[in-house]
Amino acid sequence: MYQKIRRLIIDMVKPQRIIRRRIQGVDLNLLRIGDMSEAMIEKALTEEPYTIHWILNMPKGSVLYDIGANMGIYSILAALTGKIVYAFEPMPYNLHLLYRNMQINHISKDRLYPVPVALGFGDHLQWQTVTPMRDAPGAANIYAGDEASGIIPTIGLDFISRQFFRPDYVKIDVDGPESDIILGGWNTLRKAKEIQIERRPGCREMMTQLGFGEAINFNFYKNHLDDRYENLSWKEKVNV
Repeated sequence: MYQKIRRLIIDMVKPQRIIRRRIQGVDLNLLRIGDMSEAMIEKALTEEPYTIHWILNMPKGSVLYDIGANMGIYSILAALTGKIVYAFEPMPYNLHLLYRNMQINHISKDRLYPVPVALGFGDHLQWQTVTPMRDAPGAANIYAGDEASGIIPTIGLDFISRQFFRPDYVKIDVDGPESDIILGGWNTLRKAKEIQIERRPGCREMMTQLGFGEAINFNFYKNHLDDRYENLSWKEKVNV
């Protein structure tokens, strides 16, 4: 109870402040706007060490597609360590934090490209409703019910990635429409070296059809299991 009262007072007095962290020698500065965004920052930096290790060990100059970038924590970390990042995030709350985090960390526009659309299946713009239950910076969900707080633009990755650099690595964390994203980005995703995706029904079978090998599993906190796949054609090139 004391901690809740303390956080409430802090939010009332100074809702915005910069959280500074040093991650394996990398100085990371992230904007906090209220309790939810701070919780998301702490969760990303403490509960997914495998994602941080993966990003930090990607070769400089690699291209990362961060699908479901949220406030850009992993995108910023990748950009700070020499990668080129396309950060796909449709929610205005999260986009505001993503843009602000780019400014705070002095990320140039040719290093990190925010893409303000949701990814799905299809070669034309569609509209998807979003949940009214988590309208706070750092949290949002696709919502399939009748009640919604708004709509977001949705389009297939294959259609919009034609002008992007080809991905070397892809991270997909979108809480629901993973299958649609894979189907809508089939030709783009099959070119990646590695893909990390939150486990959902049917995803393993689709990744196999795309030419990726058996998944490496990561599970560090409740109700979240990530699978990381390696492109077998890239693996064969390395072993030649």
